[in-house]
Amino acid sequence: MRRIVYTVATGPNKYGEMAMGLGRSLSLIGDTTPRVVVTDNDAFEWNRYFDQVVRPIDDGTDSPYFAKFTALETTDADQVLFIDADCLAFKRMDPVFEMCSGSGVALAGRAVSEGIWYEKPIAELCQTLAVSEFPRFNTGVLYYERTDSGEKVIEATREARTRYDELGFEKLRGKVSDEPCLAVAMATTGIGKVLPLEHCLNESGVGLIGKLHMDVMTGTCRFVTGNPQVRLVEPYVFHAHYFAKLGIYWRELEKLKALERHRDKHGPRHMSRWLRMRRSFEKRYFKMIGRL
Repeated sequence: MRRIVYTVATGPNKYGEMAMGLGRSLSLIGDTTPRVVVTDNDAFEWNRYFDQVVRPIDDGTDSPYFAKFTALETTDADQVLFIDADCLAFKRMDPVFEMCSGSGVALAGRAVSEGIWYEKPIAELCQTLAVSEFPRFNTGVLYYERTDSGEKVIEATREARTRYDELGFEKLRGKVSDEPCLAVAMATTGIGKVLPLEHCLNESGVGLIGKLHMDVMTGTCRFVTGNPQVRLVEPYVFHAHYFAKLGIYWRELEKLKALERHRDKHGPRHMSRWLRMRRSFEKRYFKMIGRL
């Protein structure tokens, strides 16, 4: 079965910068899953970090949030792991595909029966849909597959989009959001897997307690969150979300770009002048004491 990582970078250049950061982070940690980017922006060297570039297709809506569901139409992939452009990867994706395989659709979240989501009371929604609980999640990382069950959920998601106002969900930046539509589809079809938050598939720092420890140079992303309870988090994928408006995220993108510039300038076997001097000194020392 062909696996891909799928992301979307349409519109302003900032989304291209983000998507390139995602590609660079996947490359840095050695993830070998083929990568596909959906973009209308030719200002970036996409083929450096992505195996395929596809143009956006008309999905029948003016909402940008549904482009994540187009991989079955735009590629020949059997298993799709959509990762939002404003994400950084800190672990390889093979285990994610393994834990999700056969589910049709999978993502991290939790099943709820009360509370408010997109300004809609969950209890009221459960009653309307005749279900006992409702999946609540973020689609920053989303798995789906080319199977009858996977395609059925995507079809039901697109159908729920047409009833968005009727269902009473809040619009996101004035647009219909994919998350409630997918949740309705999963709840009504009974298809899909909601992975426990403890699997640390993706986290965005919501409920951050203390400091966010994040450094692409050491492959580190670790923090404590209070959402929904106190947990130590070391995610596969960090979803910048509101951190995209903070310097810590953009500094990590700059580190990734700096690594690229260094490799381009010096080649694959570069040794710094300082390290050469140290090596020469220590080589003489070890010869003197008989270790060489």
